[in-house]
Amino acid sequence: MDNSPVDLERLRAALAASGDVAYDWSLATDKLTWLDGNAESFMIPGGPNISTGEAFNERVHSEDLARRLETITGLYRGCEQYECEFRLRDVKGDNRWYHDRGVAELDELGKPLRLCGAMRPITLRKEENARIEFCANYDELTGYFNRTRLRESLDQALYYSSRYRVTGAFLEVGIDNINMVNQAFG
Repeated sequence: MDNSPVDLERLRAALAASGDVAYDWSLATDKLTWLDGNAESFMIPGGPNISTGEAFNERVHSEDLARRLETITGLYRGCEQYECEFRLRDVKGDNRWYHDRGVAELDELGKPLRLCGAMRPITLRKEENARIEFCANYDELTGYFNRTRLRESLDQALYYSSRYRVTGAFLEVGIDNINMVNQAFG
């Protein structure tokens, strides 16, 4: 690319097609510039009006902020690349997940001057992973432990009971024709 208007438009089209948003963040001045102007599609409050890293960090979920800041601090310890996943509060007040990846431009002393990167929404992937993790341990219909997880819990309880000489009980109830219910409703 030679920074011609045509190349810039191609880059913007590629970013729009990918669903990503690109940014240029001057670490010295804390100025944040959204390169494709597509921050509205992320439903970030203030969208492209978020013009500083500090204003952006105000929207990062409190549980994720420390990890994100630690990753950015790594740039001052010689790392040239940045990669982090975090949640941002959107205009509705909901939290959405994003994957942020960037590269630092360093001065002659190795101090980062700016960070150029791209953010990608990953909320759907995170929700699907959470659903898969839930289904690995619980029955989707009842919300109780599935057979494998129940067996693991019982084994752990029996071990604990045996080791510490604690008494306990497990009650299993059989219901006639429950198989018909399972077949009908899952």
